[in-house]
Amino acid sequence: MLEEEVFKRYKFDNKKLINYGFIKDNNKYIYSTNFLNDSFKAIITIKDNIITGEVIDLEFNDKYDAFRINNVVGEFDNNAKIDVLYEE
Repeated sequence: MLEEEVFKRYKFDNKKLINYGFIKDNNKYIYSTNFLNDSFKAIITIKDNIITGEVIDLEFNDKYDAFRINNVVGEFDNNAKIDVLYEE
């Protein structure tokens, strides 16, 4: 999974997660943010030091999984990845 590969060498600091904007819900931490003009929502969940993520297409209220495909080439997909990575 993409998240495991990106964060495989990291141990999460719960205090820093809260400071960044994660919300503690029982034994997991959840962060969500809208991007691409509020067309999509990214949801990041950390539980037992395991991170998972999903993207929701808010227009259709459905999961958007194209970002998981390594060879997706297109302006929209590239812009979506850039918008999430460099969120202000």
